[in-house]
Amino acid sequence: MGTKRAGRRRVSKPAKKKRAGSEKSKLNETTTFDDDVIEDDGAISGDLDDGTSYFESMDSKYRASSKRVESDDLDVREEHELGPPAKGMEALKDHYTQAFFPRWREFLKSNVSILVTGLGSKYQLLNEFARQLDGPADAPAVVVVNGFNPHASARLLIKELLALTPSSSRPSLPVLSSPIGSLVRALDRELDKKVVVVIHSIDGAGLRTSENQGALAKIASECSNVVLIASVDHVNAPLLWDDHLWHLFDWCLQNASTFDSYAAERRFSLNHGSHAFIKGSKTGTSDERKVRGAMMLLRSLSTNAHGIFRILAENESVGVTEQRLFDIGRSRFLTTSILGLRSILTEMQTHDLIQTTRTDEGNKISINLQPDQLATVLKSLD
Repeated sequence: MGTKRAGRRRVSKPAKKKRAGSEKSKLNETTTFDDDVIEDDGAISGDLDDGTSYFESMDSKYRASSKRVESDDLDVREEHELGPPAKGMEALKDHYTQAFFPRWREFLKSNVSILVTGLGSKYQLLNEFARQLDGPADAPAVVVVNGFNPHASARLLIKELLALTPSSSRPSLPVLSSPIGSLVRALDRELDKKVVVVIHSIDGAGLRTSENQGALAKIASECSNVVLIASVDHVNAPLLWDDHLWHLFDWCLQNASTFDSYAAERRFSLNHGSHAFIKGSKTGTSDERKVRGAMMLLRSLSTNAHGIFRILAENESVGVTEQRLFDIGRSRFLTTSILGLRSILTEMQTHDLIQTTRTDEGNKISINLQPDQLATVLKSLD
């Protein structure tokens, strides 16, 4: 038993030595290099390092190309030499002029109103379109409305449109303070030429009231010879119209992002002493106070004074002399003496509700309110 076990031990030990010797010889074969070859190739360092020699050897396999690109072959320019971005904006406007203007003419010819949306001011773009429309002899008449003007109103637009009617029909036209419905019906009946109304910023401070938007919608839907092309600037502009008004306008939406600044609109508002883009501006609140003051003054006066004020409103477009006002007032049993009339007029003039203008026919009296303000005051008297 002992002999057999010793034999087994003598057999196993040489076998282990043989395997160890072979592995050691293989290791010597793979790690022994000629120093001259290593130094010439530069791929592997003869000293042991921190393990970066493998990556250095891989990098050495890729050599830079001998082909070089000379700097003269490249159009390298500094940022300030590239030109202003306005060149790209001008190219964009030229694209709109060539691609959009013919389409817009066809829309307007078919009585389709256009609403121009997009980023940037559309002021110059629509002005250029209006200028091109006004060229040929058979071109429609063009009326431009600056909606960003705080004093803009639908009644002022109607006044301009009434001026385009034949002179023979003007005496039969209703006065400007008449209800919007009767004014629009008169326009549809008497206007005998095509009129394109260009409205800059229909969502502007002067036109965003429900009364003005309703009047503009009536003009667009009921006047067969009037068609609108308008721009919007505010992101919430569509909230101005409910389903009914949107149906009356029947807009064809056109996206024309000019990326232009609002310099024209801003300069206009500043020149007129107002901040039209600021909600609750001083101008807006001043106009509201003026209307409220007029209504409070008239409430403090007699019903006969209300009748005198209505006579002034009926003759607002031409003005009326004191004698003419007295004659009309007496025929309506509103006053019996010139002194009584002057007492009423003095009260109104003291509060800047009326003003007197010297003319060849004499001193004419007119109301010191904008048409939309006058309409609001008259409505409060009903």
